[in-house]
Amino acid sequence: MKKILLLTTLLLSSLLAEDIDPSNPTQMNTSLNPTLEYQSYNDNGQEAYNTTVAKLEGQISGPGVLLLAEVGYASSSLNNNSGIADSRLRFFHLPYSNSSENALVNAFGWSVDTFIPTGDYTKQLGSGALVINPGIVSAHNFSWGALYPNLMYEYMIAIDDTLKSSLQEDSSQALKFDLNISPKMPKGWWLMVTPSFTADIKNSSDGVALRAFSGFFFTKNQAIALEIQYNFKVQEDGLNAIQNGQEFYAKTQYQYYF
Repeated sequence: MKKILLLTTLLLSSLLAEDIDPSNPTQMNTSLNPTLEYQSYNDNGQEAYNTTVAKLEGQISGPGVLLLAEVGYASSSLNNNSGIADSRLRFFHLPYSNSSENALVNAFGWSVDTFIPTGDYTKQLGSGALVINPGIVSAHNFSWGALYPNLMYEYMIAIDDTLKSSLQEDSSQALKFDLNISPKMPKGWWLMVTPSFTADIKNSSDGVALRAFSGFFFTKNQAIALEIQYNFKVQEDGLNAIQNGQEFYAKTQYQYYF
């Protein structure tokens, strides 16, 4: 009897693992993802610095619902400061899903993504601001892959007193649009390329970013991922390097799916 239960469990795990697609932002998975991230910053033309963050990300999925939480510990190259990094909480709800090949929309969901300033801003370990991003995302499948357009409203409010004193206004608003492009890949691999556009609503800046997210499964439920993003500021003469803020980040991640 025990052997039958064990074989059944392994078979179910194998079937579930074959369906896992990290390049599908509408997919609901439960996983634990230790992450190492390198972030490069520019400070208004002053001394550039970088931050290395060790993070633990976990996500729990239920029927049509996913909850993600992320905490981390950061180290800054500026004065060798280290301590707790900013945290993240994300709620995602998927009320509609249709796997039909002829469907115009294969999935539709909404989310609230929140970045919490638990890191020390004065030590370059955190943003010093609370960021709330409600948004909507849809899935559209094609013979060559899939598109996942994601439209978000971004509200940022400065929490740290030092950051507040450096700003004319302590809050900003923007619209952000991510076009997630996921081509079909060989079995066990995935790739998602995302051009991202940010439009100023109030006290923000227009921006463009390009992100690439790829990886492979080395077992049925374990994977290694790599993600890189470059950020640009939109000005009258075109795209320019970021003068104040994060220029790019690169992170590697181990993913374990339950």
